[in-house]
Amino acid sequence: MMIVGFTIIQLWKQDKATVPPRIIKQRSVACSVCYVFHAGGAVNIFEYYLPIWFQAIQGVSAFDSGERILPITLGTALFSFVSGFGVSRTGYYTPFMILGAALILMGASLTTTWKPESLPSQWIGYQVIIGAGAGLGIQQAHTAAQTVLASTDVPTGAVVLIFAQILGGSLWLSVAQNVLTSQLVKDLKDAVLDLNTEIILNAGATGLRDVVGLQYLDVVLEVYNYALTRTFICGVALASVALIASVGMEWKSIKKASN
Repeated sequence: MMIVGFTIIQLWKQDKATVPPRIIKQRSVACSVCYVFHAGGAVNIFEYYLPIWFQAIQGVSAFDSGERILPITLGTALFSFVSGFGVSRTGYYTPFMILGAALILMGASLTTTWKPESLPSQWIGYQVIIGAGAGLGIQQAHTAAQTVLASTDVPTGAVVLIFAQILGGSLWLSVAQNVLTSQLVKDLKDAVLDLNTEIILNAGATGLRDVVGLQYLDVVLEVYNYALTRTFICGVALASVALIASVGMEWKSIKKASN
């Protein structure tokens, strides 16, 4: 209701609004907002649920799981520099947004194939692909807003993009959590009738092996792995929308804008 009310006020106030509608109506800004809302949400899902996968499925500690998501973090940082350099040389940010969304989509799709026995080459390589996509594309959505908006509208456009990225990350995490919980409850009841699903859910990723007997562990790990990869499918869907949004971007050069 608050969002609806806020939107109505902005439409009513027009140029006097906190977020003038002309900013959101600008094609590249609208596509950029959609892009960061969905691409940022996809990356957040992986940054949150990959450590859970490592802890629950591979049985590593919380500290070790943090180390194992370094590929996605380092990939994002490295390719942010690559995209920044590329845009400064070519002047065009749109190709990097398209390539970035495509890489997130590719990496996200590959993670849905993970199994308890997946090799390091798989969980390292797929993370690097996602990180590369995030680094190439997300920051360039902010560059687009700075390029297409009038100088007086740039601060407002930047705030709108940051808000959309944060909101997307929060909203889609809650959706992914609902997917994980509902899938776990359903499949655990079907797979192992003797187990109390509530105990397993409350144990969390690190305590999973403490509450499940050895005779049931392999089955429970398969179920848990399947449920986690369903949350990764959320990332696939979000990256797909981001890719569509990137195709809608205008092909404008930052060099022409600066001139």
